[in-house]
Amino acid sequence: MWLLPVLGCWLWLLASSARLGFAGDDFQWWQHARMALAKPTLLFQAYGGFRIVNTWTLALDHLLFGTRPLGYHVTNLLLYVCCAVLLWLVAARFAVPAAGRAVIVALWLLSPYSLEPSLTVSQRFEPIQLACWLGLALIWPREGRRWRAGRIVAAAAIAILTVLNKENWVVLPGLTFVFDVAISRVRWARALRRSALIALGVAAYTWLYLQNPPIAPASFFSSSLAGAVKVPNAWAAFSLLGEMQPARFAFGVAEAVAVVTMAALVWFGWRRRSALVAVGLALFLLPFIPLVPVGWSTSRYTTIPLAGFLLAVAGSVREVNVLLDMRFRSSRVGVLVCGVLGVLAVNMTLLRGDLNDYRAYYEAHLPLLDEARAFAPKIAGQHLIVTVRLETEQPLVRLSGSLAGIPKVFFVRGGDPYTLIDWAALFSYVLDANGGPLFVDAGDPVPESQDCAVVGHVRGGFVELPRRAAACAGEAAAWSTSQASVRLLKRWAPR
Repeated sequence: MWLLPVLGCWLWLLASSARLGFAGDDFQWWQHARMALAKPTLLFQAYGGFRIVNTWTLALDHLLFGTRPLGYHVTNLLLYVCCAVLLWLVAARFAVPAAGRAVIVALWLLSPYSLEPSLTVSQRFEPIQLACWLGLALIWPREGRRWRAGRIVAAAAIAILTVLNKENWVVLPGLTFVFDVAISRVRWARALRRSALIALGVAAYTWLYLQNPPIAPASFFSSSLAGAVKVPNAWAAFSLLGEMQPARFAFGVAEAVAVVTMAALVWFGWRRRSALVAVGLALFLLPFIPLVPVGWSTSRYTTIPLAGFLLAVAGSVREVNVLLDMRFRSSRVGVLVCGVLGVLAVNMTLLRGDLNDYRAYYEAHLPLLDEARAFAPKIAGQHLIVTVRLETEQPLVRLSGSLAGIPKVFFVRGGDPYTLIDWAALFSYVLDANGGPLFVDAGDPVPESQDCAVVGHVRGGFVELPRRAAACAGEAAAWSTSQASVRLLKRWAPR
């Protein structure tokens, strides 16, 4: 019964988050899923990366909840409950006592470093991926057990799901190698051969992905490897030795201590042949590999590594207890209890600050949504819209300077109203509640139609603007010469 109080405390703390709306990327992901219901081929089309499971879950949510964000947020919370249960079961598989399992789950749930995907509808691929990898660790056969048909089917299904969920599945060869060696006690050579077969699939996937990348690599990756600092920085942040660096990576004393600690834990876990330490370190380290060339870090990136960190620390604590046997038993228990309570106290303080930050983040979108709803009747019948951003407001920049929680970065959309919501997704969202239509970027070639509306956004709302050219293409070009941010939208229809 240890798990239920932990889940109850977490759900009580995050209950208010279910009443938050959409924000940022949520609107575009909602729009893509909404369009996929009308055009099923989009259910299998890469969007925001190759993350089609995200599209599936959001499409299902739209069927159930339409444009009401409450249901989407409840789905996010349920995914986290699923991860918490799986984390509990994985810890139980490695003989962690119930109290220890409760501590692991509590420290994962009640942490600012796992919070972001629980609140952000568009990022649920993170808990889904964690659930997949914990599921693999749970079904992996122990030493002396064979791969029965049921395990093979389950492992294959999980592997397919993780491939379709997010690109970081490419670390699967490393995970399977660690699971083989640590859980099944397979010889290194045999484990390497198995991993090599999966690595062939990774190589083929990577080649195909780079031939037609869903995201422009230059917009996401950099040539610098300074991002590797995010690995020891995350360990330092989890250990309360320092704070997470979201954008500018610097290797300091906290990171140096983290590197020494990680190396010592690798050595200690190897000497003790601890499967729990090995699996934990794999879940911590491997997800960072695809992120090394990424020039920023958010708590989305630390959601999975935090679970690995906690498992690795739990494994090392258990091995130390075994070594010390009955010596200093009461002192050890006291130190552990005080340590856990101290970490929980710090986490709760940071978590409450983070919840306030994200509440302010979501509330920053509310005035824009109200403005769009008020203007919606004037665009509902249009087929082409030239949009012009005429204000210079940046509420997220102001918010970044007054954070109450851990350091974080917000994506600023330079050409969109208040730099908050994509034009097409915003209009589609507010119109869909009343039956549509949906709008998308016109793209190339630009339609030659002469019938279009010109909509500007100024501080305080949307306005109709006078025409400057006869054709829509010329209209967009004419406004572009005034150095305003201009987009051309068209009504979307499935084909």
